Amino acid sequence: MFEAISLIGGSNFLTIVAEVGTGGLASPIVIPLDIAATAAGASLFAHGGFVWDKSIQNTKDTIQKIQSSGGGKGASNRIPSYGKDSVPKGPYREVNGYPIKVKAGAQEKHIPDTPNYKQELANGKNKSIFYGDNKIAQELLDKFAGKGTTVTKNKERVDFGKPIGKYYDTVTGQYIETNRGMIHYGKDGAHIVPAKPSE
Repeated sequence: MFEAISLIGGSNFLTIVAEVGTGGLASPIVIPLDIAATAAGASLFAHGGFVWDKSIQNTKDTIQKIQSSGGGKGASNRIPSYGKDSVPKGPYREVNGYPIKVKAGAQEKHIPDTPNYKQELANGKNKSIFYGDNKIAQELLDKFAGKGTTVTKNKERVDFGKPIGKYYDTVTGQYIETNRGMIHYGKDGAHIVPAKPSE
């Protein structure tokens, strides 16, 4: 539990040093002001670059929220792990006239813990599981798109040379680790679905 909290402000940051119950100091937390203001809500008062919370309890709660959400130094520069902003910026090449850019919504149906994956499960659909996030999917597309076996104009089977996820076998209900995937192409981008391993 925190016994005392010191706030040290700058032109664009807030450093919080908390004294813990043993009398020692916890690691300082450096927070960009925009994150501090958002996390603490309307009870913040800004003046000359310093941010001061009117209530110590609110400050304690804010610190705990920021720590538990992974906030702190550099938090505002992180790329989200899902959503359209998680896809690395182009330029993108094309295969068969389709852009080789991750279609985030479709890819996330295969990435556990994303809202789209959770929705698929809630709808009773078990999906093959992709290892990684949209950034990794984009890296694989950049390296392998157009180099596999064409199945249809907008589908390609690729051996990625290392495990990319787990294929869901609808017959057995089992998940099987696989190096293979199907790249699905569309006018809005592409996504990778882990496919049945070669036998």
